[in-house]
Amino acid sequence: MIYYGRCHAHSGNGREVILIETLYTLIVSIVAGIISYYICKWLDGNDK
Repeated sequence: MIYYGRCHAHSGNGREVILIETLYTLIVSIVAGIISYYICKWLDGNDK
């Protein structure tokens, strides 16, 4: 996972940080899937 120089706030048990990192990972995975879908579609060309 890529970290962009952010600081973790000490808010207690850290559940908020885990939730944010999980949501970030989910969004990155979805975007990567969409990008790979269109790359495959582009490489296939006009094969329908």
